Amino acid sequence: LHSFPTRRSSDLLKARPSSPCGRQESYQAKVLKISGRGMDDDEMAWKLKETASGEDTCDYTELDLSRNGLTSAGLRAVIRLCQCCPELRVLKLFSNRIDDEGAEAIGEILRHCRSMEEVHLSHNRFTRRGIEAIVAAADRELPRDGRQQRPLWLRLEHNDVERTDELAKTLERRFRSVCGRSDRLLCTPRLCAKGCRIHLPFLIERPK
Repeated sequence: LHSFPTRRSSDLLKARPSSPCGRQESYQAKVLKISGRGMDDDEMAWKLKETASGEDTCDYTELDLSRNGLTSAGLRAVIRLCQCCPELRVLKLFSNRIDDEGAEAIGEILRHCRSMEEVHLSHNRFTRRGIEAIVAAADRELPRDGRQQRPLWLRLEHNDVERTDELAKTLERRFRSVCGRSDRLLCTPRLCAKGCRIHLPFLIERPK
């Protein structure tokens, strides 16, 4: 039997600067961590349904479903939970088996979770087509209110793509909202020196 997640030390009030002017945005961080359990799609769907317990709204700000056996089909259950988490800011799905068929689901999650700050999708099975679709969805769905916002930290490295450096530069040319973060000193998780809405950290580095 899987135990219910317990509140961790990270479930504390956090303050994050959302602009270079230092304006603070405080929120109560609550993390759901179901990581490293090797769950397949059916097992994860059952666990997420159990966690939601029929509630219309959940107050999770971070979902960590990394290091499991999720495929693109399993993202339907993830979408249902994310739709109940209006304050979700961090989604970790790295080290699963998600391929290009899951790109549309990622876009749907971004459409519902307007406060998203980090999406971790590295070490999956996306090809160039899937990565381009995810970035296009982020460019389309992310809110823009005219002020400097914290860029989306979108991790897409270590997927089924060769010449990721070339892909990152192509995406920068195609989308004005994208920064490949070639300068790690000026571009940080909280601020883009170019004022871009989306960071693609580490994608510009070719796999060793």
